[in-house]
Amino acid sequence: ILKTNSDYVPALMAMAVINERNAVVAGSRQSYEKILSDYPDFAPAQRGLAILYAVDPGKTGRAYELAMKARDDFPNDPALTKALGIILFQQGDYSRAANLLNTVAAERNTDAELFYYLGAAQYHLQNGAESKASLQHALTLNLSGNQAIEAKQMISELK
Repeated sequence: ILKTNSDYVPALMAMAVINERNAVVAGSRQSYEKILSDYPDFAPAQRGLAILYAVDPGKTGRAYELAMKARDDFPNDPALTKALGIILFQQGDYSRAANLLNTVAAERNTDAELFYYLGAAQYHLQNGAESKASLQHALTLNLSGNQAIEAKQMISELK
């Protein structure tokens, strides 16, 4: 369909979701951006792009803008709430980040990345016991890469 009508929103949304599931982030971003260029208030595309941009420090401003708009239509979406929490963490708003991440932590208790950001926000708020518990939980869930290294460092500083 996209070969004959490159602006067809249902096909662009389907392509974005397929690309996300296949870890083709650039393709997914491109589809969402295309939709938003024609329909800037299309909440499902705002939501999808906000979630993708949340982990890109260079896109924090755009991610925040999209997440706030999308939250009007998806106020109880755990993935969007997590993304907004990560965005707020990157902006240095640790209190709001911790509050948001904490609201979805029980629901997503197997999400290592969520617990890393929750623990890191708590760390910056000097909530030592909570931070240590969240970071240890993230490590138990096989947190990897730089986040795992940073989590271990924060835990060692809390002892």
